[in-house]
Parts: sequence; structure tokens; C-alpha cells
Amino acid sequence: MYKRNDYPFLSVDHSLEYTNSFIDLFNKYDVEWFSGSIREDFNYMRKFKKILFPRSTFSWWAAVTGVSDEVYVYGPWAPHKTKSKGSLGDTNYKGWKSWG
Repeated sequence: MYKRNDYPFLSVDHSLEYTNSFIDLFNKYDVEWFSGSIREDFNYMRKFKKILFPRSTFSWWAAVTGVSDEVYVYGPWAPHKTKSKGSLGDTNYKGWKSWG
């Protein structure tokens, strides 16, 4: 059993600040922001030839069912579960690479 104290915890204020720091960073690079329905977001991600994402089953499924030639997934997906259930970050799909 894992307790809350076993993992880093961010308050809502810090979490928003952290998320906004990424938006500020990416705005420097003329990024196209897209947000629609869940279906639209999913199909939008499936169209990319290169995908990089952290732990997200939503993104993982979009990458698996999409047309990507290169996929970079965060390797240590859920370190506390990998011994018994495997890890979605450890794949051997063609064009998939782990990072982290």
C-alpha cells in the first residue's frame, strides 16, 4: 500500500503555475494550440508523425492507433506497478523509444 507521503504532491496553485510555465515555454516556438472534444483531441493526436508524451493512457492509445513513425514515451510509467503488471512505457513497437 502506498501513502500520499510516498509521492511528491503539488498544491493546485503550484500545479497551475507548473502547467502555465510549459505554455509560456512553448509559446516561444509558434505552437498551434488545439482543444476540442475528447474525440477531436484524440483524432488530432493520431495524425502526427512524431509524438512525445509523458504518462497518459489517452496519448498512448492515440499513438498506438495513429500513423506515427516515431513515438517517445516516458519509460518509468508507474514504477510501483511495473514488477507485477508491466509498463506501458516499455514497449517494443516499431519506431517507439523510451525516455526518462
